[in-house]
Amino acid sequence: MPKSLQAETHALLSPSGAHRWANCPGSVSLINELAEQGLIIPDESSVWADEGTAAHAVAAKVLNGKDWFDHDHYETPDQEEHVPTYINYINNITIAHPDIRWKFEQRVDPAKFVKTEHCKGTADAIGISIKDQAVYVVDYKHGERVVVETEDNLQLILYALGAVAKLEKQGYEVRRFKFTLVIVQPRAYHRNGAIREWQTRYRTLTRWARWLGERAKLALGPNPEFHADPEIQCRFCPAQGVCKTLAERELMVARQVFT
Repeated sequence: MPKSLQAETHALLSPSGAHRWANCPGSVSLINELAEQGLIIPDESSVWADEGTAAHAVAAKVLNGKDWFDHDHYETPDQEEHVPTYINYINNITIAHPDIRWKFEQRVDPAKFVKTEHCKGTADAIGISIKDQAVYVVDYKHGERVVVETEDNLQLILYALGAVAKLEKQGYEVRRFKFTLVIVQPRAYHRNGAIREWQTRYRTLTRWARWLGERAKLALGPNPEFHADPEIQCRFCPAQGVCKTLAERELMVARQVFT
């Protein structure tokens, strides 16, 4: 593996980018190559990213402080309107599972399952109830332009696998646990509402882990394959402007349309 890949401070195969590297393994090496040449900045910020980061920071501050109804925490009217949707969900789950223990901005490491040390990330909230054998993995999305689905969400699955690894290390029989993966996205319309839950089990998570492990191996190996899809893996890919595979796909589509 190139030295620059090993020195990357942000995980090469981050859970937040799993939809990209799992569906287009070649994107990892391409992004790294362009970054080395100074042509792109992989984690370059934007107005929307900064907005989301600020909202997450406020949410974490409120949740860790437990002073949930102090409106002085909120920096903008937009935060004050939407962030409580996430906070109230956490509160409601806590009422339903009195023994639940939450970790906010929790570092997760699913390396045991995906067989690589390059897949680490930070989950917004992970709650574990040992008594009820329940695990909640909650991701707050402040964006309003791209609606995020919950079922089979690779980011949430990797966060859940990180929680599984930690529980197994502590000696718990995780196969008995029920996992609820949650997207809270109050600013974007969805037919199922601002809070979407997907309940799954250990067997489903580990089945996804095997596939993700295979994709990770491809992404980090020689001559990884490229697969372009403007609506999924290419949407936020920093290399989309110079990707030959995407350009060829767009040209093919344009030919079909004009024909």
